Amino acid sequence: MLAPTGTIRPIIIFLLSLLSLLVYLKLSYHPSLQNFKVWSASSFQNESLANHPLSEIAIHDDNEQAPRIRQASMVFGDSENAVIERSLKTHFRHGKKWGNPTHVLRQDSVGGKQFGKLVFNKILYLHSLSVREMVKPPQKRCEWIVWFDSDSVLLNEDIPWSAFLPPGDGFQHVHLIGAKDWNGFNSGVFFLRMNAWTVQMLTDALALPSLRKDIDLGYNTEQTALCWVFEQSGRYEHIVYQPRPWFNGYEHGVDAPIVQSGDLLIHFAGYAPERKGPSMGKWLDRLEDGQQRRTLQIPMENTTYPHQINDYWQRLRNAQRTFDRVGRLKGHWDNITNHDDLEKKENALKKVCWEEAFNRKRMLLRIDELNKALDVAEKEKADAPMKAEKEEKERKKKEKEDERKQKEQEEAKKKENDEETKERAKENFVEQGEKIKSDH
Repeated sequence: MLAPTGTIRPIIIFLLSLLSLLVYLKLSYHPSLQNFKVWSASSFQNESLANHPLSEIAIHDDNEQAPRIRQASMVFGDSENAVIERSLKTHFRHGKKWGNPTHVLRQDSVGGKQFGKLVFNKILYLHSLSVREMVKPPQKRCEWIVWFDSDSVLLNEDIPWSAFLPPGDGFQHVHLIGAKDWNGFNSGVFFLRMNAWTVQMLTDALALPSLRKDIDLGYNTEQTALCWVFEQSGRYEHIVYQPRPWFNGYEHGVDAPIVQSGDLLIHFAGYAPERKGPSMGKWLDRLEDGQQRRTLQIPMENTTYPHQINDYWQRLRNAQRTFDRVGRLKGHWDNITNHDDLEKKENALKKVCWEEAFNRKRMLLRIDELNKALDVAEKEKADAPMKAEKEEKERKKKEKEDERKQKEQEEAKKKENDEETKERAKENFVEQGEKIKSDH
């Protein structure tokens, strides 16, 4: 957690919460927003969203029922870029198909012209959306918000965001789903569960630049701030990382396969402006060409997604079962000689689960290592009563043997003493006889 001195932290957090509320009110009651809050599919087919003076737009949000998922993004600075507008429409269509309202921030709420300040709008906007949801009655809230950067193109509308969410059994503790590239967590696409944990996490990330000026946030300030908050105790246990190509694919990369037909999304992270537009345009042209679109938009059941996703969550279930085995043994630590090795292997598996659950090979290896150590420990525990009984018998046998030996030693000592007494008596008798003789 953040650790400033005195009363600065609560004051800053209060001000940040107030700022988020003001942003919410500004977005909710913007004059233009009242007329354009809900857009039909035809509303954006032939128009650039940049032409509308909105602080925020919300696509396909009828407010009649709580959607399971909302999706969010932001665009300004590039708002005049037709390619960005085309990319946004791919997300709008995807959201409409699966009933996920789309929220797009179109006005800088931080007030910074520098990239490092502009990107902090992402955290502020997510905080605002999260607060909006949390003040609703529980039955009216969405369950998740999916963030996507506007320099991403939704390639395959047949893959829903919900495919990547945790199964209902045993994963209620997962509050954030992300992906990593060779630099670590990439904030281009990630999932947030709507709850108090998320609001507090985003609050801490917003407060970080003010409360911890000693931390260098670098170029991708919002991403670095999120990563710092993720690493704090009580946070990393609630985050899982999935294979990046599933929902945050790259055109090029050194850590994972590049985008393939049937993949959900391609993200043009880190591209220079002069390269980003043409690269995005190439993929958008493919999507807008009927024949090429069919090669990209493959039904989910015909992709590797179902098997890979099921395998991913099954590995995490197996890891949890393994942790449960460790928990059942910890009350019997005194009977287990390899408990230090068990703790070491348990921590190694936790590290993989928290930091790289997407690494199938490493996950399976760590699960196997811990299970083998548990097999030894559980056998030792199972054998403990028999071992204790055997040790008790050995102890009693040794006690009897020690008693017997002690008795023999005492008898031998007594016999030795008796012999010595007899010998001394005999010597005394002889001495007395000699004395009598000498007297006569």
